[in-house]
Amino acid sequence: MQLQWQQRRLLDTWAKKLGRIHQMGLFPTVYYWETLEALLALTQHPKHLAAKAAQGNWLDGYQVMISEIIKFYDDSRLIQLHTAR
Repeated sequence: MQLQWQQRRLLDTWAKKLGRIHQMGLFPTVYYWETLEALLALTQHPKHLAAKAAQGNWLDGYQVMISEIIKFYDDSRLIQLHTAR
């Protein structure tokens, strides 16, 4: 029961932070690619290039952060965000 309360508190904390981020007009999105090559292939796709050229129509700006996951672990109780290899 204690663990459920702690999980709920953590989720509430993140929900409040995300709410403040949204109030500022920011909407973070996370994407995953299996390889850097796959990401680079996306950047050259015609639909991506067209969307990027038109992004000023719906965005005031954007920021991209490319990161590498070097380790992943969990307790298997939450929705899985990756597939086992």
